Parts: sequence; C-alpha cells; structure tokens
Amino acid sequence: MGENPRFKIGITDSGFGGLSMVAEFQRFYPDVEIIYFADLKNAPYGEKHKSQVQKLVQECADLLLIQGVAAILLACNTATSVAVESLRTYLSIPVFGMEPAIKPALASSEQEKVLVLATPLTLKEDRFLSLKNKVDPMNRVIAVSCPGLSKLIDQQRIQEAIQYVQDIISEQDLENVHSVVLGCTHYIFLKNKLQELNPQLHFYDGNSGTLNHIAKTFHLSQDNKVKSDLAQIPRWKFITNIDQSKNEEIAVSWMNQFQNQNYTRAI
Repeated sequence: MGENPRFKIGITDSGFGGLSMVAEFQRFYPDVEIIYFADLKNAPYGEKHKSQVQKLVQECADLLLIQGVAAILLACNTATSVAVESLRTYLSIPVFGMEPAIKPALASSEQEKVLVLATPLTLKEDRFLSLKNKVDPMNRVIAVSCPGLSKLIDQQRIQEAIQYVQDIISEQDLENVHSVVLGCTHYIFLKNKLQELNPQLHFYDGNSGTLNHIAKTFHLSQDNKVKSDLAQIPRWKFITNIDQSKNEEIAVSWMNQFQNQNYTRAI
C-alpha cells in the first residue's frame, strides 16, 4: 500500500504577504502541500471597492480549485473582511481567513492601548468593527489605516515601509501603548525589524492562531510531521498572474529570508 497523500491547501493573497503563512506551514507542518496564488496583477486589495475585491477573490478561489486543493486560506485580512463569508457559500470546501490579533494583544495588558495597523478597507468593514466591539469594551484599540504600505512591501521597498510604520509609532504616546497588531499579512515581513527598533512594544499578528485553527480542523499532527523522508522536502508551488518568472524568484527570496532569519512566529 502507498503512503497517504499529502493534505493540500490553497493559499491566496493580493501579493507576497501570504508567504508568511506558507513559512508557518513549512516550519510546523512540512508535510502539507501548498499551492500559493498571488494576485499581483490586481494588488493591493486594501484600497479597492468591496465588490471588486469579492470578485477578485472568487477568481483566485476558482484557480486554486483547479489545482485540487482540499481547503483554501485567504491569507489576506482585507480579502477575509469582505469575501470570506460569500466564498464559504460559493464553495463546497472549507475556506479559512485571517483576523487581526486584537484579542491576545488586549489580553497581554490590563489598561494600556493597542495600536492596530491595517488597510483602509479592512478597518471600515463590519467584520473588523464587530470584532473590536466584542473584545474591546474599554475602547483601548487605536486603529490606524495604512494606505500604500502593502504596495511598498510587494515592491520590496522595505526601508520605506519600515519608516512608514516608524512614523506612525512616533506619533503615539508610547507610555500608554503596550502592543502593536500587524493587521495585514504583508506587514509581518517587517515584524522582526520593527521589534528590534521598538523593544518596548509587543508585536502581534494572526498567523499562529490561523495555523492552529487549520491544524485542528484537519487533525494535522506535529508529532508525525517528520514520519517519512517525503516530509523532509517541503512542497509549495507559487503561481501569479503577471511576470511569473520574475515574481517567483522574489517569492523564493522571501521564503529564504524567512528560513534564514529565524522568522519570529506570531504570538
């Protein structure tokens, strides 16, 4: 008898941001097969109209279905905010999304403020507002819209992106701010450097919570993750809709950086 086939998941984002979730899977569940679709032709999503993003996300899902995935992860807070519920109605396979890690950030301090950085569309959608109302009765969350930040990261203009966030942080009364929530998977690319520059702050994102939820849903086991030689060879496929060869090289470069810099797992 042959080995059981790998669990195959499709992960999509408007650009490279969702690669941080690919890195999480490879680190903790390397036996999972990943098909990653970057909708770089239409990036970024965070400043588009809601209906436009919904249409684009459905197209991404259709492409991943052709690849034979067993589940889809919208590794994009904006896509999750506007499209995850409609996509769950549209598809017959499980669909997962991302949410800003507001709850654990608030739980880490009793009274201090929590800064939430996210795209304009994420912050104005009911999904975010409902989450905030549910977990933040004391109104401790300071939500900051970050137009253009995702695009800087996709274009690898990392120093400009870091300065963008540093300017936001410098505008705050840091005596009253305990944590910063990175409410977009793109922003996680900056996490290690931002933590280095701001050791007094605690940085949160939703990656590990999402990973754990998917692992529990499909009974993925870390105890068995190295049970075969096959599991030692992480498998992921990068697909995009513009400049495939060039952008695949960029994606591989990002993944190498995650592996080499001891990428900080989300709290």
